[in-house]
Amino acid sequence: ENGKKYCKNSPSLKEPQLQEAIMTAIRKQFTDRDKVKEALKEVEERIILHGNSQQNVVPLLTHIQEIDQAMSNLLLLVSHSVDSSIYDAKFKELNREKAELQAQVDAVEQTERQDQDRRRELQAVLDAIERRPVELERYDDELVRRIVDQIVVMPNGKLEFRFVCGK
Repeated sequence: ENGKKYCKNSPSLKEPQLQEAIMTAIRKQFTDRDKVKEALKEVEERIILHGNSQQNVVPLLTHIQEIDQAMSNLLLLVSHSVDSSIYDAKFKELNREKAELQAQVDAVEQTERQDQDRRRELQAVLDAIERRPVELERYDDELVRRIVDQIVVMPNGKLEFRFVCGK
């Protein structure tokens, strides 16, 4: 960054050769379609999809039905009672519990919809990889900044690359 003035022993590289070396490393890392697909699937498993962490909604829905039945029974008791106020607390408690369960069901269903959208997006990317050739011919500064985390120039002049994905 500061040149030979501050780093007297640092190696110097000409920009065109450095850019070509960077593009060669990127091509080597990212033009193997199988590698790219494997990396995308790994991302899917780790980050994109909630998959196995999701709760099954069936027990929640069953419990909601049980609450609905209990509320119906409670209403029947209220209709035959002179003083319905004694059932108010129980009715409110059942209503609160049902609302909490419904919120859980909604959250699980929302997560599932998001996962389905992400699966479709991922499949579209995988399909695009299959159909189109990967074109990495010209140096692109924006691309390099997004996927290259670090470049180290070794004392022997060899370059070591660390990509954002950790490879």
